Parts: sequence; C-alpha cells; structure tokens
Amino acid sequence: MSEYREMDRAIGEAASTNPTIFRQYRTFADDVWASPHIDPASTEVIAVGVSHIARSAYCVDHHAAMARQLGVGVEVLVEAGVLAAAVLARQVTGRMPAQLRTGGRQPDSFLLLPLNTHVRQLHPQTKALLVVSMAFALRDDALIGQALDVAQQLGIEEPGLIKARDIAAAVAAESAIQQLHGAARTYDL
Repeated sequence: MSEYREMDRAIGEAASTNPTIFRQYRTFADDVWASPHIDPASTEVIAVGVSHIARSAYCVDHHAAMARQLGVGVEVLVEAGVLAAAVLARQVTGRMPAQLRTGGRQPDSFLLLPLNTHVRQLHPQTKALLVVSMAFALRDDALIGQALDVAQQLGIEEPGLIKARDIAAAVAAESAIQQLHGAARTYDL
C-alpha cells in the first residue's frame, strides 16, 4: 500500500472514532474549495503555496495533483513554491532590528519577490492572492497588510480576499488532520 493510501486509511480510521466532529472539518474545507470567488485552478495553486508554508508534503502533493488535473503547468507550481520560500525568508529576516536587516545594502530581490508585480508564470492576481493566503497562514500582520494593499491595487475584491484567507485556514486544518496518520499509531487505531 502506498504511503498516501496508508495515510488516508489511518485518517479514515481516526475520523471514524468521532465522525460528527470530522464531518464539521470536512464541511468547512469543502465549502472553502467550492467557493466561487477564486477559480478552481487558482485555488489549487494557492493551496500548493500555503501547503509549502505549512510544511505539509502530503498537502503539497495533493493540491499539486489537483492543480495539474485542472491544467496548471509545473512552471506555475514551481513559482508558487519559490514564492513560499521567499515569504518564509522575509519572515526570518523581518525579525531583525531595522538597521541590521540588510546590513546597509539594498534588500535582496528574492525578499522583495512576494510584494512586487513581477511574475513569470503566475497571473498577477493569483500571485497577490497567494501572498495574502500565505501571510494569513503565517499570521504575519505586517505582511498581511502589505499583501492586502497589493491585492486591492490589482482590483481584487473582498470576497476573493476572504477566500484567500479561508484557503490558508483550510490548508492549516488539512495539515493538522493529515498528522492523524502518525497519531493513529500512537492512539492504537
């Protein structure tokens, strides 16, 4: 049995111990994916980027497969992953006092990548929504504000921004649920 089938089996067994509460999670996640405010392909690209932030290989694989089924090219998925890396790097360097962040030099272009308008593969609105979603996943108030500003400058309306936030919440929940695979052995399921 493949690792993911084994994981799905363990999650199913864990869910069967309390189907009512698991159904609440599933309803929440299903509602997020079904929301019409971001197209399905972009939703999956955003989920891939947030899955990188959540450091969930299972979620990355799942959402990348879904995105590929919707016609998303590997180049777009790689760009989403690189944006996730840049967002994480910004979070690390942003923790340093302002005078020490750049060592007196211009900020590295990699660190500016999440908030600039340069994209190679992603649609600019998808990139903006991806950064909004990753900022919410990290609970980084400064980046949330900056990302929302960029998204609004691109004309993204509130329902899309809310869905981007909700994708971050759904991926965070999904990542926690997939950890039931390891916990299932501990719980003797």
